[in-house]
Amino acid sequence: MSSLGTREKWLLEEFLGMGSGYVLGFSDRTFGEFCADAVDVDIHSDRYLANGTSKAKKLRAFWESGGRGTRRAVARDLRAGYA
Repeated sequence: MSSLGTREKWLLEEFLGMGSGYVLGFSDRTFGEFCADAVDVDIHSDRYLANGTSKAKKLRAFWESGGRGTRRAVARDLRAGYA
């Protein structure tokens, strides 16, 4: 599985406001619900905790492990719901 390119990561991190560990206005609960609904992923599972427990770190771990189509679906749904 290919990971996101540097430019893609930078653009997404800026758009999602990930610099402080947050992802948009999500709480832990709503972020988990979003990921479950959007791509059927338990973002709070140990698989995504390698870099830490913040929402931004979990999303970065997901980007590194998810397939291109799955990453695009998440990005599309985040943009559609919160742009």
